[in-house]
Amino acid sequence: QEDFQEDPPKKFFRLAPGREVRLRYAYLVTCTEVIKDSSGEIIEVRCTYDPETRAATPDPEVEQLIREFGERQGIEQREISDQEILERSLYPMINEGAKILAEGIAIRGSDVDVVWINGYGWPMYTGGPMFWADTVGLSEVAEKIKHYSSTLGGDHWEIAPLIEDLVETNGSLSAHSN
Repeated sequence: QEDFQEDPPKKFFRLAPGREVRLRYAYLVTCTEVIKDSSGEIIEVRCTYDPETRAATPDPEVEQLIREFGERQGIEQREISDQEILERSLYPMINEGAKILAEGIAIRGSDVDVVWINGYGWPMYTGGPMFWADTVGLSEVAEKIKHYSSTLGGDHWEIAPLIEDLVETNGSLSAHSN
């Protein structure tokens, strides 16, 4: 509430209706609408953002440290696409969710989704990681997990047998039930 006022004083440099502000290290955001309940309390602030305004803050000293470390470790420096970043960040979560299902820790794939949405802030509009994996395609997810397992290694890239089983049977992670 300290970051928003509906009728701000002149020297209020935070979000207000019609006002554009920069989120720290991020985008310019504009408040487009204020939603109130029947008693007049603000219950929602709707905003838009400009994806072209993200401010990068490169630090040459940090970049040099990274380059030197990579050279000492024999790690080839290369560009990594947005798609690869997404896959390397999210596919291990999907893989771990499948392992949790196979171990009987969760009963249904949708239970895993609920935990990720409500407990970890997974974006609700994607339906959760199990549902999202189904929309991407389990065969695609399995193929990429195997690829990263062979190129990067690590226990988190060891594919869950449940994913392989569901690929073979054209099954669904989100609809899977123990």
